[in-house]
Amino acid sequence: MESNLDLIKNFVEWWKERIYTSTLIIYKLISDQDIKSKQKYYRSFINCMKNSYKNIYTTATEDVRMLLNIKKLKNESN
Repeated sequence: MESNLDLIKNFVEWWKERIYTSTLIIYKLISDQDIKSKQKYYRSFINCMKNSYKNIYTTATEDVRMLLNIKKLKNESN
């Protein structure tokens, strides 16, 4: 699994000028308006950040950082 993630990461790094990713589409695919689902979603990040394996908690931390940046940008645009 880690080698697959490394492969995807390298692909994106090499071709990032040519790749367009709509974060809104990704957000809509993973978001659910149900409050319990949102709580489970955020709880999963917290659990990953508590994990003892560095590659798990660093990835979760990076994801949370990106989510907070998106939230900040949304608040600034309103």
